[in-house]
Amino acid sequence: MNIAIKVKTGKNISKIEYVESGDYYVASVKASPHKGSANTEIIKLLAEKFSLRQEEVKIISGQRNMNKIVRLDK
Repeated sequence: MNIAIKVKTGKNISKIEYVESGDYYVASVKASPHKGSANTEIIKLLAEKFSLRQEEVKIISGQRNMNKIVRLDK
């Protein structure tokens, strides 16, 4: 399953929320986008939310962008 994510970095709390009106998720993460640390935190959040291992969550588009497409493999 692929999902769309909009990322907000440098927040006080890390969380992920679904936006029904736009059919995408918003990920707020504490980490900065420097050296992929925000991507790592997004993968951890999604793995926890969907009860997956981190290896089952892959960013397939938007590695260096605030808008990402993520594949969740079960």
